[in-house]
Amino acid sequence: MISTIILWNFARVGKEKLCELLNNKSQTANQCMDNIRKLKEMMKIMKYEAPTEFGKLAETISEWFAAIIRM
Repeated sequence: MISTIILWNFARVGKEKLCELLNNKSQTANQCMDNIRKLKEMMKIMKYEAPTEFGKLAETISEWFAAIIRM
């Protein structure tokens, strides 16, 4: 039961942070670099420490990474 609550909380908070990073349109180059680092760290967490669904999401984001950086 507790692990389910922890996973649900991770999913909610992770999704919110990910959306914030991807939706931030007005930022400087330095802010973009910082956000890229944050995005990479989130992808590592999703891929290696989270349930299978997050691993799949991390793989998809990894495939899109070059396009995300160009934005």
